[in-house]
Amino acid sequence: MRSYSDSFAILGEQGMIPETFVATLRRMVQFRNRLVHLYWEVEAEIVYELLQKNLDDFDLFARYVLDFMAGEEQ
Repeated sequence: MRSYSDSFAILGEQGMIPETFVATLRRMVQFRNRLVHLYWEVEAEIVYELLQKNLDDFDLFARYVLDFMAGEEQ
């Protein structure tokens, strides 16, 4: 059985996202899991820092997906 995190590895294997970006997405999944299941252990400073420095990762992911889809249409 594959995990949610594995889905990003599959996207990398299929060429939808660069393999170098897969690790970033996996870290995002790990942090999300920590927020959901261990939220009382997450320091507010870490959340603030991630929101200040890493929100562009969501835009980058969307760009990779849109670029892939545009290539599929041709």
